[in-house]
Amino acid sequence: MTDPRRTNHSGWYEQLHPDAAPPSRPGPPAPPRAEPPHAPRAEPPHAPRAEPPHAPYPEQARPPRTDPAYLPSGVTRPSAGGAKVRPIADELFRGATDAFTGATRINHRLVGIGCAAALVAELMLTWRDDQVHGRQRLLRTFPAAETGQPVLAPDHRLYLEAPPRDPLCYRVLSEIVEDARDQRRPVVEFVEYLSDRAYRMVGERLAMARLVVEEQRRSGLRRRQVFLDVEPTASVNALTRLPRKLRDREPIGESDRVLFGLYDAIGLMAVVRREFSDHFPMPSDLRLTPDLQSVLDAASALQAAVTRRH
Repeated sequence: MTDPRRTNHSGWYEQLHPDAAPPSRPGPPAPPRAEPPHAPRAEPPHAPRAEPPHAPYPEQARPPRTDPAYLPSGVTRPSAGGAKVRPIADELFRGATDAFTGATRINHRLVGIGCAAALVAELMLTWRDDQVHGRQRLLRTFPAAETGQPVLAPDHRLYLEAPPRDPLCYRVLSEIVEDARDQRRPVVEFVEYLSDRAYRMVGERLAMARLVVEEQRRSGLRRRQVFLDVEPTASVNALTRLPRKLRDREPIGESDRVLFGLYDAIGLMAVVRREFSDHFPMPSDLRLTPDLQSVLDAASALQAAVTRRH
């Protein structure tokens, strides 16, 4: 006989026999049996682990010497000068160059001599106060034993510890230092050597400062690079600044006296008198140091040589 619970498709068997549960439906799960708690296991005490003795710290290697002009980022370079040096070469360049045409007001060779002498004078005007040695100049001169001509003598320690911040001055000083390792060069010889490219070097420095713009101009069948001043009146102002101070009886510093002497040495004083119509007193004595006076003498000697050739 067939079990009626097997044919219970609609649940009628549970309705007639509520006490009878089908064997196919399991009951609720039994609760888990609680086990007695285990006593904590006593672990044997650990013996201290013997550590090897520390090896002595190795001596740190010294970093390689870096170029003072290109220090790593985040490193500040000590100042080389006790006071801010006026860019004599920049003012001479702007005063000797026409702001509209880019041509030099006098012979281009003479302007190059003036720019070279001004760069050397900027290095001589750079100094630093030292607690032990006092005021130290970055560049000095002393008379040579054989000829008696003043030769350039850079301060090598100051060159390494506190070089000039200006890249162009550092470049010129590096050339002087390289020459001094073999043989010290006379002032007039170095100014003549630097004069071939000094005008362009100063122009590029002004272009980096966005004070002049470099352009190409056609002169006949040739092209030449010219530097045009951003402010057209700056060229005349650079020429008339010193005469205006002399007319008003204002005190002039050492940099201005060097610049005034360079105007006279390269023959730019005639242009200054033409641009500045008022009368101004000419200083009879510039009261310069022997180092700076040697630069003016070198510029005057080279100007006389160029004038004889032409």
